Parts: sequence; structure tokens; C-alpha cells
Amino acid sequence: SSGINAEYGDKETDGRHAVVEYTTDFQKDAARRDLTINAMSVGIEGELYDYFEGRTHLDGRKVLFVGDPAERIKEDYLRILRYFRFYGRIAEEAGAWDEATIAAITTHRNGLQKIS
Repeated sequence: SSGINAEYGDKETDGRHAVVEYTTDFQKDAARRDLTINAMSVGIEGELYDYFEGRTHLDGRKVLFVGDPAERIKEDYLRILRYFRFYGRIAEEAGAWDEATIAAITTHRNGLQKIS
């Protein structure tokens, strides 16, 4: 055991604040991150841990959620705003977003009323 208690998963969430479960498994920790580019990590020897193609997406200037976009958004509605912030900085083409992502954002847009 490394002694590091990385976040693993939500035990419960209200769409903004979560009670999390802790783990030392970095892949499980990465799986609950919002975007694939934010799920990457670097080991002590400089090795890249990229379980969700974050490097490929970054190189291709794509912004994608880890796993199901709707599930990531329901965990924390602030992720909608984070998606557009990262998209604005990384994507080269306006409006070339992932259709499943935009559908999930549209479906869950009212959740933005829960953030302050």
C-alpha cells in the first residue's frame, strides 16, 4: 500500500457535494474524474498513467467526459461549466463537441441551479 488515499467514488451526492469513498487504486480514482484529460496522472518516475485516452484526446484537442457524460454531470453539475471552460481553451473548432456530451448537458442543464 502506498499510503495515499486517493478519492474513489461517491457514496452519495446531491449533484454538487459528495461523500466519497477512498482507495489507493489510482485507476479507480481516475475513473471518477470529470474529463479524460483530467484523469491522467504521473508516477514518481515520470511515467504517465492514462486509463481513458486523455493524452490522445489532448493531442487531438478533444474534450470528453470519463465514461458516461450524464453520470459524470449528475455527480457534480459544476462539471457542465468546467466542460465549456476546457473546451474553450483546448478545442480548435467551435461547435465540434461530442454529441453525447451535448445531449447530457442539455438534459441536465437545470442542475446548474444547484451550484452557487
